[in-house]
Amino acid sequence: MPGRFLKSYQSFSLLGGDSLVTEAVVVVHGVDRNANDYFSSMNDAATLAGRSLSTMIIAPQFQTSDDAPAADEPMWTSSGWRAGDLSSSTGPLPRISSYAAIDTVLVRLGNRTRFPRLARITLVGHSAGGQLVHRYAATSRIAPTLADIPVRYIAANPSTWLYLGPERAAGRGFAVPASASSCADYDDWHYGLQSRNTYANALTAALIKQNLASRDVVVMLGTADTLTADLDVSCGADLQGARRYSRGLTLMNYMNALNPGNGHRLVTVPGWVTQTARCSARSTVDARSFRDEWDC
Repeated sequence: MPGRFLKSYQSFSLLGGDSLVTEAVVVVHGVDRNANDYFSSMNDAATLAGRSLSTMIIAPQFQTSDDAPAADEPMWTSSGWRAGDLSSSTGPLPRISSYAAIDTVLVRLGNRTRFPRLARITLVGHSAGGQLVHRYAATSRIAPTLADIPVRYIAANPSTWLYLGPERAAGRGFAVPASASSCADYDDWHYGLQSRNTYANALTAALIKQNLASRDVVVMLGTADTLTADLDVSCGADLQGARRYSRGLTLMNYMNALNPGNGHRLVTVPGWVTQTARCSARSTVDARSFRDEWDC
């Protein structure tokens, strides 16, 4: 059977490993799917911190048909990859969830023969990538198998969030919205837990709730992110708030009100706005591209 390959940018080879690596950062691109830029910016940050030799950086690229992927490279719809949907049936078979791609990365990072000193994994995504990170934090089955390697999830300025119940902001609290009947899919995946896709449906709703409430999740928000660039303005999204910044604050209030003791933590960045937060490539960085074959 022909292999399936995922394009990604890596500071070290996932297959080869490295005995000096103590930390891994998996960074997920936004709607532009410019994984090389995100890799470059993250690699620059590691270099400035003096940690480039001990930090493994991986930036997977979730391609769509617009990216002209090779015949053995999976592709997704522009909205499907962030929600964990299966890859297109016109690509290599069997189809695979974009979240299974992250699973494969974590499994390989957890290989103690390849990375004997790895002590922490951080999964971070911005905008559409932040959507992927928040939903993946709720549905990943791999993280619990990495018992001695903690995983942190950082969702930065996503357009929408995953809610664990049908309640949305109402006055000073949360309740099933009065407009629910005119917004029939507001609680469907990926806004909520109804009508979940193949990957998410492998877990019960109760376990998804337990996962998201208990995992180490950082909600990172730009205080100036109050505009509309690439903003989801469907009725399901609008029930989460008017703009990214307010939606993030509301999500935090929701988690604290209905899931007390949860592992979500709010970090605000003064003046940060999604329109100016796009990563830019650095010519000084050697962004090595790998095509890793699936083993799942």
